[in-house]
Amino acid sequence: KINHILEQLEKNNGKLSFFSLAGHIYNKLELIVTFLALLELAHLRLIKLRQAQPFGQIWIWKDGSAASQRHN
Repeated sequence: KINHILEQLEKNNGKLSFFSLAGHIYNKLELIVTFLALLELAHLRLIKLRQAQPFGQIWIWKDGSAASQRHN
């Protein structure tokens, strides 16, 4: 799932919504795995997550600063 998320970000210029990533998933387990993969990517600082309001859309984008921090 992590690779799938990163591929989708590449295809969408580094930004996408959780709905566009997971809106087609109807299996509860797959949805949970996708969300956990997002949390792991955020923990690794490869992506950033933003939700403007409770129950609002979750936006995902690549964190360009993570690559530069790893090389320092």
